[in-house]
Amino acid sequence: MQTQNEHAAPRWTLPDLVDLEALLARINDTAEIDRSFFVHSIRPGLASVDDDRQRRRLGLRLWLEHERGQSSVTPGRVFGRALNLAGWGLFLLLALSGMGLVSGLLLGPQQAVHVIIFLGLTLALPWLIYMFSMLLRALGRHRRGAMLITRGVLRLFARDNRQQAQIKSVLAALAETRTSRRVLAATLDGLLQRGAIGFNVGLVLAFVGCLLLFDVRFYWEATPGLGMQDVVVYVTRVLAAPWAWLWPQALPSTAAIAASRALPGALAASAAASWWRFLLLTLLVWGLLPRLLLWSSSRLSQRRALAQLTFQAPRQRALWRRLNTIERGEVAAGPTDGVLVLDVGGHGVSGDAIRGFLLRRLRVNPLATLPVAVLDAQREAQAQQALAAGPAGVVLLVEGWTLSPRQVEKLHAQLRGQLGRAAPMTWLVFALDAGRPVAPAAGDLQRWTRQIDSLRDPATEVAAYDG
Repeated sequence: MQTQNEHAAPRWTLPDLVDLEALLARINDTAEIDRSFFVHSIRPGLASVDDDRQRRRLGLRLWLEHERGQSSVTPGRVFGRALNLAGWGLFLLLALSGMGLVSGLLLGPQQAVHVIIFLGLTLALPWLIYMFSMLLRALGRHRRGAMLITRGVLRLFARDNRQQAQIKSVLAALAETRTSRRVLAATLDGLLQRGAIGFNVGLVLAFVGCLLLFDVRFYWEATPGLGMQDVVVYVTRVLAAPWAWLWPQALPSTAAIAASRALPGALAASAAASWWRFLLLTLLVWGLLPRLLLWSSSRLSQRRALAQLTFQAPRQRALWRRLNTIERGEVAAGPTDGVLVLDVGGHGVSGDAIRGFLLRRLRVNPLATLPVAVLDAQREAQAQQALAAGPAGVVLLVEGWTLSPRQVEKLHAQLRGQLGRAAPMTWLVFALDAGRPVAPAAGDLQRWTRQIDSLRDPATEVAAYDG
């Protein structure tokens, strides 16, 4: 049997999420799932994992790895390759664009560059575009654009129409949950920042190439006669602050800036050298370096978002229930836990009455049964004391659909406040027939499942009594 460390090795990636959603799209409520591998090879190794969230993450990841095998044409792997190719294609395209921009600015008839226009087009304009995109994100207007970009990537690299349609539906499913949207957003950020890095690399390479091959001159000009020179001096001092103390020759002096306002070619060699050094370091320090930092930040955000996946979407919770349920004839690994049984509403069914089911199917041992949500202050106080003692878990016995959604949410929040976030809670749904618990009606179970799944609590589950 595998150890916990061996189980913890695989990590979730965006292609894994796409493959999981693709499998979920093919699995409906009535389709059979081959649980043998999960039951015999995965579930025993998860018995030592105490955290429900981590157990779910590991269990689903190992099951997914088994289901898709070594095939290289799964939707997730196709999508991952398409994103990678799109990222490098964007890098190359924007690098060529940066080279073309610098060449057009430097290689005019006089081979002279207007430094203000140069900085405006190579530095200020890209950052204004980035700030505008951040504003759209803050306003929540970027989601549609993100989906359009991903669909464009699919059209370019996923040639199979059926596969494109499958991945589109999967991406739409991923966009429904906040945690997976964060993964998609971080991935798209990394893709765009890779392109921005290519643009700045193209700027630097073209600038250095022009300096080596041509005699490039530098100047600036403006119609207002007063104040503009002071503005240029101030801006150059601010931009050169990171390196001026170490390399003062890369900062144009006030005299060099004043002389640069004359016609191109009037500068001394030392003044021209200070301009090209200043512009080169500006492209590196204020253009390329921040893009590298933003790209690294997006990668870190993607890993953090993947690590925070809880798999609490209703379809994911339903899959986990079907995989992790203990059916008749199966034996679950690990000891049973002593749990507190709560009679919700005072229907009178106790844990002892269904002890066999609790031991066999839920692998819990009922210790005591106490009522909650009843009009009896003394009995409610007993339940409060038992909850304060910190039981290993709680099983809530509910008859049919007897509580409103607001009552369920209120009771759940109250219990979580007393038990903490890690204690397992199971809402066990049943019906009464001549005073005896039996399997619940299908409609009641569906309503309870939707309600409990909407809580998005990884340590809370719903189960049906099978009689």
